[in-house]
Amino acid sequence: MDNNYWNSFSRKYTDNVLQIVERDLKEVFKKELNALANPRLKVADLGCGPGSLLKHLAPRFKKVYAVDFAEDLLKLAQTTNPFSNIEYLCHDFHTKKGFPFKADISFCVNALINPAYKKRLAMLRSVRRATKPSGKSIFIVPAYESIIYVYQAMIRVDMRYGASRTKGVKVMDRLFQKDVFSAVDAIVNIGGTPTKCFTREELAVFLSENGYKVIDIKKIEYSWEEEADNPPKWLGNPYPWDWMIVAQKVEKR
Repeated sequence: MDNNYWNSFSRKYTDNVLQIVERDLKEVFKKELNALANPRLKVADLGCGPGSLLKHLAPRFKKVYAVDFAEDLLKLAQTTNPFSNIEYLCHDFHTKKGFPFKADISFCVNALINPAYKKRLAMLRSVRRATKPSGKSIFIVPAYESIIYVYQAMIRVDMRYGASRTKGVKVMDRLFQKDVFSAVDAIVNIGGTPTKCFTREELAVFLSENGYKVIDIKKIEYSWEEEADNPPKWLGNPYPWDWMIVAQKVEKR
């Protein structure tokens, strides 16, 4: 997951990385954006990628800093978001280099997902550096509980089509072992890329131990079509989900 990888990935990024606002079944994220909206505030989209979030931020805030370390993704974001209040910056989140701004609110959407712990920690510290004292940060990450739940749901589907539960479990165990690189560290193959997923508790602890006070944690649910081709219609609620966590920057003790 280096710069060359993401630059080569830019053209197909929107097809491979799920778009949060568009897929959010209950509009949890949009409601959070509306609650935070303020024409006096400056915000940052850290790890903005091709800029799918920018069109939702620019109309709601005074200034938006769109930051990514892949230049091709930043160029793509610029071409699709012609807002005068967006400033684009190329930045390597894995260094200790500071930012030329401090945001009232920082957004980190599907960017805290590097399979390497040191790089995840560096990303989190970058988000914190970009945020004003007592400012808020909004994180969205894949939910590990949801990954497991999807495998369990597939067992139910197999059983509906006549398979025994024992056989269904064996089949899903084999798929799990193939797709999950680390069951303990929650590293999962998502779109062909090793991706860090989080349990609710792990995410809360990770932020709390690194300069944040957790304010709220919510599910962002999305349809079964995101997980399977032609899923059965009866496979409804509860749906697969990501975690959204709202946190406030605090002084480290």
